[in-house]
Amino acid sequence: MELSPPKVRAARDKAQLSQKAVALAARVSVDTVKRTENGLHEPGANALGRIAHALGVTLDSLFVHGDDATSPHGPRRHPD
Repeated sequence: MELSPPKVRAARDKAQLSQKAVALAARVSVDTVKRTENGLHEPGANALGRIAHALGVTLDSLFVHGDDATSPHGPRRHPD
């Protein structure tokens, strides 16, 4: 699965948290949060799990799924 930077940003916006607040709660640097939201960095599993927890979302919700409109491959097409 592929991390979706827009989903990370959207979760933070929905939680009404600053990047600094997420970083403090997740015990990562503010730069890690910024770079993750901009698609420049994908944190390790432990750090990403802490970020998801800080945002109040599941880890899975931060990833692109085949049927997501945000998928780089477009929505998954089901055979008729």
